[in-house]
Amino acid sequence: MTRRIGHRVGVFLAVFIAAAAFMCVAASAQERVALVVGNAKYLNANVLPNPGNDARAMARTLREIGFDVAEGFDLDRNGMERLVREFLRKTATARVALLFYAGHGLQVDGRNYLVPVDARLESPSDLNFETIELDKILENLNDASRANIIILDACRDNPLARTFAARLGASRSGAVSSGLAGYSNLGTGTLIAFSTAPGAVALDGKGANSPFTRALARHMRTPGLEVRQMLTRVRADVAAETQSRQIPWDNSSLLGEVYLAGLGRPEQQRVDAPPVAPQPAAEEVLWGAIKDSGLSAMFQEFLKKYPDSPHAGEARARADELKKSEVAMLPPAAGAQIDTLKQSTEPTNGPIASFTRHNGGWTVVFSFAEPTTGISWRLGETGNFRETGFIDTLDPRTRKRLPNPAIQLDADQAATTIYVRYVDAGGNQAGPFPIRFDPDGALEREQRKILEMTAGSWLSFREFNGLLLYYTHLMSYRCAIRQVRIGLDSAVPDRAIALPPCNQKDPMAIPSDAQPYLKVPPATRSVSVEITYRDGSVSELKTFRR
Repeated sequence: MTRRIGHRVGVFLAVFIAAAAFMCVAASAQERVALVVGNAKYLNANVLPNPGNDARAMARTLREIGFDVAEGFDLDRNGMERLVREFLRKTATARVALLFYAGHGLQVDGRNYLVPVDARLESPSDLNFETIELDKILENLNDASRANIIILDACRDNPLARTFAARLGASRSGAVSSGLAGYSNLGTGTLIAFSTAPGAVALDGKGANSPFTRALARHMRTPGLEVRQMLTRVRADVAAETQSRQIPWDNSSLLGEVYLAGLGRPEQQRVDAPPVAPQPAAEEVLWGAIKDSGLSAMFQEFLKKYPDSPHAGEARARADELKKSEVAMLPPAAGAQIDTLKQSTEPTNGPIASFTRHNGGWTVVFSFAEPTTGISWRLGETGNFRETGFIDTLDPRTRKRLPNPAIQLDADQAATTIYVRYVDAGGNQAGPFPIRFDPDGALEREQRKILEMTAGSWLSFREFNGLLLYYTHLMSYRCAIRQVRIGLDSAVPDRAIALPPCNQKDPMAIPSDAQPYLKVPPATRSVSVEITYRDGSVSELKTFRR
């Protein structure tokens, strides 16, 4: 009898712990429902290699994180409609509803349709009887009391769309477009994610899963990762794997934060922020932020603000030194001086570059002021130039394939100069143009931009054995942050939040021993927050309310 009771207690505790892990969005699997569909074996189109594997991987992942999953593979029209009806009935009592679809899809007149394996599209009326209209599913999910998440790995190259467009005739063939259509308006409480940008075509990849699903399954399992932050990481991984030929896209009208894999494992004890350290003079703060900068403008601004500073001499020397190398927008001229270059009246068509950090390293995307038919590059002052290759898209200006505008750099790439050449539409080579790569500065600028664009996600309240204040988002982009200060029920942020050091090798990863939350008094109604960025500037004061 003792052993039986002990066994029951163990089972009860296991069930209790598993349920508690997902209290951020639901108390049971029935409140988190998912439908997963993978269509690959089409009767009237090419067989797709990955949707079956992609759907199985997602169904497995969703079950692991606590969803009640219904799944279907290679479904005909009746089978898809039956599963969708059952799914919509389940969502009536759910707090989170998730639909994942892998297979063929098409857009007609800006509306999206999911394609069963037996679809035959020979006339406009066939759309209503041969496909499943996504917009109708979205209409049925429109409920602000529930988080609705739609994930579509369905933007593949689709011969059904081409055939259907041909049958519509010249007057209406333009109504059928590649890929899927984006949404400017969504029902309240809905997020929709596409495997690539609206109107673009996604890749199946070389492995058992598509690049999008592989990244999705990897990041979806991460506790404490809000769904929009998760999709940002997925986007970075896919862009890196496909050399920016595929960029996932999403749109959201969610009213709150959704943590698909739960919030992690909060402890019950109170966690106090460390006491606020005495603040150095503003002059010293700014100098500490810019002294390692690679931009002359930083030192010029410092000299304007503090011309009598003890650091003025060093700032002036650094500004003069950097001015000599900051000619990335101008063609190099042997022996030319900065003043001479400023006076030049020749057009300057040098490229500019944007830098994005992801798990695999850096993606550098070049932009040009005129059409290009070829791009090459090298690192440093010596060595051979390498071609970037081409993407499977025609440039309407040159009627030739677009050169790939992106290159990849290793995660540990040191600061260097990238030299870029290009061939213009007339076949003339221009360059090389120097572009300075500063990994520390690039990471700081990128993460600050993300923080400013996602200010509504900095903090969130959650109840779990008390009231918790989560700052997972700030911790993920801490490489742009010098200090975070908060104020409980006050417009004056008077407490500092401790963040782990920036890890350049994996900057968005949260260390396993880090705690991305504070336990705050249960009566707390609002929190003000202010960020001091690494360059010394301070964010706008934000207030978050329960």
